[in-house]
Amino acid sequence: MGAITRTDKDIIYIDSTYQPNHPPAAESEGTITEIKTEKAWHSWALSAAAAAGTCALSYLDFYVSSKIERIASQKLGICLGNFVSKSGIEKFAEIMTPLIKTNKKIVEFIGDDPIGKSMFSGALEEIEFRWFVQGVLLKRIPAKILKVISPGLEKWIDSIPAKITRIAAVALLFGFAHLGNLDCKQGGAISPLIGGVLYGTLYETAENPLILCMNMHMLYNLYCELS
Repeated sequence: MGAITRTDKDIIYIDSTYQPNHPPAAESEGTITEIKTEKAWHSWALSAAAAAGTCALSYLDFYVSSKIERIASQKLGICLGNFVSKSGIEKFAEIMTPLIKTNKKIVEFIGDDPIGKSMFSGALEEIEFRWFVQGVLLKRIPAKILKVISPGLEKWIDSIPAKITRIAAVALLFGFAHLGNLDCKQGGAISPLIGGVLYGTLYETAENPLILCMNMHMLYNLYCELS
């Protein structure tokens, strides 16, 4: 049936294209349940895929970095300690000592399980190096300072050169921090340096980066304990 659009005395004009608007039919309870079930399975599938990918990437990091570390240290004689003077390493060790001691005391609370301690220390290091140093000291604070000095200039903090600089700086700091445990005869902290680059890159690019980096680091330490 058309709709009356206008009248002209005794003549009635009808719009034959008129379509009445009816409210959409309500979905049945069964349909709603099916939709919720489908979404739940979809969410579980994505979570499982993410977990599998994290485990695979972490193992790849463990396998590749150990190979590179062995070649670099044993065949090429490369060690992070060779690029800094002995006095410089000692001063850096003095700076890192309070942090290392604090970490050890925190880790001691979880008991004597070496695997548990190793995994927990990995999560703790990601909070310190990636979240605090890379995220706060080298990103958020400089961005706020630049915003005060020259509004708009803070966008440079998210530029590719700035991200690469942060990744490299924190990776080197992360590697040198492990020289106390990994001297030149034990790989020269090449593996932590590679891991630092990987974790730093993930922190700058991934969603929920801190959680991802913590999971990656804990899995890496787990592989080290089980190898």
